[in-house]
Amino acid sequence: MAAPPHVAGLFIYPVKSCRGIALQRAHITEYGFAFDRWWMVVNDKGRMLTQRQAPKLALVETALPPEAIEEGAWKPLPPDAALSLKAPGMGPLQISLATLNSGGGFLSRVFGTSTLPRLVEASVWEWAGQALDEGDDAAAWFSDYLDRPCRLVRFAPDVNKRDVDPTYASGYTTQFTDGFPYLVASEPSLAALNASLEQPLPMNRFRPNIVVDGCQPFDEDTWATVSVRSPGGGTGVTFRGVKPCSRCKVTTTDQATAEVGKEPLVTLGKIRHGKQLELPRPLQGGVYFGMNMVADALTSGQSSATVGVGDVAEVVTQLPVGVHMAQIHSAAAAS
Repeated sequence: MAAPPHVAGLFIYPVKSCRGIALQRAHITEYGFAFDRWWMVVNDKGRMLTQRQAPKLALVETALPPEAIEEGAWKPLPPDAALSLKAPGMGPLQISLATLNSGGGFLSRVFGTSTLPRLVEASVWEWAGQALDEGDDAAAWFSDYLDRPCRLVRFAPDVNKRDVDPTYASGYTTQFTDGFPYLVASEPSLAALNASLEQPLPMNRFRPNIVVDGCQPFDEDTWATVSVRSPGGGTGVTFRGVKPCSRCKVTTTDQATAEVGKEPLVTLGKIRHGKQLELPRPLQGGVYFGMNMVADALTSGQSSATVGVGDVAEVVTQLPVGVHMAQIHSAAAAS
């Protein structure tokens, strides 16, 4: 019997569209991995700024203190704990992790403080709400680097709720992701794509949270339920595949240089188009790589559930070939 797939990589992206951080173990929250897309750069109207409009964001390095990564932010962090940012031609920027609270909820549990920063309007795609402004120094840093007026904001879960599209996953939430708390992609899928490209691309073009190995190419398309657990056994974290991930121009940005090309979108259009995959009509105009997922581990932000590199990713429920999660959800919504 073949060994089940396993987790080969874990990544968080603290600031939306900026460089990610590779982890050995990631903490689950009700919004996704701890610290994943908790911050976002916005323009002067509060609208998200991403690599779609500003490819240079790919060069902004992010770092978190070890205690934040190890504890997953479930214990109050030291007063000097900070998110550290670096970018070419810029001095370092420190964003305090101890300046959040909005009335004794999630933020005060995490950061153990009673200071409330200014709330500002912010939006991601169709969602709009209030976010915590990180101040004029951060705004000046990003405005100077991107050569346009912008500000850095942090999601405020005590005053906002951003639901995942209920068509695909009712009852789940996320923060500043494009739409879903987890993105899963596999090494065999990347190898299959690279076999069709003149120049192979690294996985960071697709900015996944969980990279899986030990499966067949594009198997993740049909993963309805996956249990991720320690190789030694024990209780796992249940992930549910909810929607194939449509890919945009961010994938054409070299994450090491910020140079923009045409691939992999041209090739994905030939081998991974929505029509070829027989996805529901609303999804047929896109190209796809990876699977958006939600996790069933949490009912409370106080859970300490984690997943780690090397964990077994046991596929509990797999759809038949040619059937996709989007078709299942589309049919359910129409009934």
